[in-house]
Amino acid sequence: MQISISGHHLDITDALNNHVTGKLEKIVSRFDYITDTNVILQVDKNRHIAEATINAKGTSFHASSESD
Repeated sequence: MQISISGHHLDITDALNNHVTGKLEKIVSRFDYITDTNVILQVDKNRHIAEATINAKGTSFHASSESD
């Protein structure tokens, strides 16, 4: 499985990379057919936004979260 992590107005540090990869490994361990994952982390003024798209055979999952 290929994991792509990118940041908008944010540098992806090793700590962020390890945190995101650790969270995704929990999902990957439950599903065998995941092909690739794209994660985008962004900061807009005081809002932190995380979006993930997980591509699997025949389907795609998208999730997003925003801080207060």
